[in-house]
Amino acid sequence: MALPLDRFTLEVVLVAVTGLMTLMMANTWLTNREEPGVASWFLATVGGFIVFGIIAGLDTQAGGAAALYGARNIASFLLALGILGGVMQFRGLGDARWWRALGAVGAGVAVVMFLVRDDVRTRLLIFDASSILVMAGLTVALAWRAPVEERRSLQFGTIAPLGLLGVLATRLWTTWQAGPDATLPDPDAQNAVFLMTALFNITMTHTATLVLYQRAQARTIRLAMEDPLTGLPNRRAFDERLARELARSTRTHAPFALILADVNDLKGTNDRHGHRAGDRLLGAVGDRLRAVARETDVAARLGGDEFGVLLTGVGDEHALAAAVQRLREALEGEVDCGGGVRLDLRVSLGGALWGAPAEAREALLGAADQSLYADKARTRLRTASA
Repeated sequence: MALPLDRFTLEVVLVAVTGLMTLMMANTWLTNREEPGVASWFLATVGGFIVFGIIAGLDTQAGGAAALYGARNIASFLLALGILGGVMQFRGLGDARWWRALGAVGAGVAVVMFLVRDDVRTRLLIFDASSILVMAGLTVALAWRAPVEERRSLQFGTIAPLGLLGVLATRLWTTWQAGPDATLPDPDAQNAVFLMTALFNITMTHTATLVLYQRAQARTIRLAMEDPLTGLPNRRAFDERLARELARSTRTHAPFALILADVNDLKGTNDRHGHRAGDRLLGAVGDRLRAVARETDVAARLGGDEFGVLLTGVGDEHALAAAVQRLREALEGEVDCGGGVRLDLRVSLGGALWGAPAEAREALLGAADQSLYADKARTRLRTASA
């Protein structure tokens, strides 16, 4: 089926689209320089604009058409490989060995295409087959183990390489079946490649912009919901999770418990050894809480020296006492506070079980506080009698 557009019109469209996407990627790169892979992605887009704006703008029907087509094939393949490398870095896939391998593959294929530049059929077969492999790799790099918050955007991005892969596969088959007197590249197949390349540039640029926006949004949410010293959820995040847990337990009557923990004598540690030592103690609590908490539990720093833990599936006093003891054993112990200072971390703990829904939040927090203060009182008595 012929596309009712002449090649010149499609080339103008491709140059205009690539130029616009280059400007968008430039802005994306300038505002996201710290993100890995964005620079490579941007440079490949700039290269695409140069290739399509200069080489594709020349009159390829005049003498030297084969050489111009050959140059465009070589440059287009290397640019696609550059985008693949950028996407892999962007997704955190591969390492320096992968980049060296991609560079070696790109150089090898470029040399082969240069050597057969006057044999249009062979060059097109090599270009299309190699580009199909790059598009397949790009599809995998976008979709492979995508984070939940980015999954839909990255899956949308696979439309671009998959579409171009299909068009290239069609042209590969057309070229393979062409007789010795056929006009190559096939005009209809070439028009389809031009059109799909323009759509490829639009989709890939949109994908990069959208994923970077989602990452920035995730960082903002993390800053608002995470304690910077310990890396644990902060009070706001803990309160939201507690509200959800209370609502869930009210509906399902599933048991859970709240344990509060205070670092003993944190103020004295700060006075005697400096706030750096106190921060080390708090950081150690965060690390140890992460290590002992189950996937279904929530551990958070509530402020100052106070921490909170929500434990699902704890439904009686015996289970709560066991959980408190397990938590004490996990948290307490020696901590290296730097500068040759090693301190014995001690904590006070208090826990409470979820009770009647009507008084859930106030009763739960109040009971946990009372239990915590009782443990603090016992600690002071032991210290005074020692």
